[in-house]
This record gives sequence, structure tokens and C-alpha cells, in this order.
Amino acid sequence: MLALAPAFVGGWLLIGFGHNVTLVLVGRFVTGFCGGSFTLTIPIYVSEIAENSVRGVLSNMLVLVLCVGILFTYILGSYIPW
Repeated sequence: MLALAPAFVGGWLLIGFGHNVTLVLVGRFVTGFCGGSFTLTIPIYVSEIAENSVRGVLSNMLVLVLCVGILFTYILGSYIPW
């Protein structure tokens, strides 16, 4: 996860400061790859450090937070004009 964080930040910087479509697309690819890698590594990390009594709840929180974030984005997008 520590190795993915700088690449993730770099991808967002490419998206934010990209001067052409190619840089923005490369940034989207990098952030997508890092985001997918995070969704694989975070449950493994949580299952190794969490106590047995809360392991299941914490492992499922990732899916819940992702779904709530997507819902928030859709709701916010319906009120903010492009």
C-alpha cells in the first residue's frame, strides 16, 4: 500500500494538471490501477491486523464505504451543473 500511494497521487496530479487529453487518460489509468490494487490489498491488511471479534465488520466496511461514495457522487452530480 505504501508503494501504491505515490503512484496514486501522481495519477491525480496528471489528471489535475494535464495539459492534453493523453496526460489525463494516463492519469486515469494510473489512478484506476492503483484504486483496484488498493481494493485488493486493504482487506488482506485488515484481516491480518484486526482482532477476531471485529474482523468481519471491518472487512465489509470497505465495500460499504465504496458504495456510499458512489451514491454520494451520483447525488452530488444531479445537483451540480456541468
